[in-house]
Amino acid sequence: MRKDRNIDLLYSVSTNSLSQNAGLLINALRKNKKISGDVLAGFIGISQQQISRYERGETELTLEKIKQFSTFFDISVWEFMDMLYLFYAGKSDALHEIDNIILQSFYDRNQWWGRG
Repeated sequence: MRKDRNIDLLYSVSTNSLSQNAGLLINALRKNKKISGDVLAGFIGISQQQISRYERGETELTLEKIKQFSTFFDISVWEFMDMLYLFYAGKSDALHEIDNIILQSFYDRNQWWGRG
């Protein structure tokens, strides 16, 4: 993401509801993977329109959906929740910290399987 987009995103994060921040996080993770809402929807088993509703914070996530999104993004539910906390707390460096969580998660899994 471009730096000016990050500033706009983080300003809006601090004034959003939990559902809206969860949606922003899903949107950021999806864009980080450079995939469309259609691809994500196909994996989760819902429509692209429903993905859009989640990303806009119009629909609350269930724990089951959080598990499915986490699986798709190759992170644990706890990592998803840590990232969501960073968004919800309005931390100015949330996106940087999220990148670090993703990289650490990838590194830890590769170390565990002897690929690092």
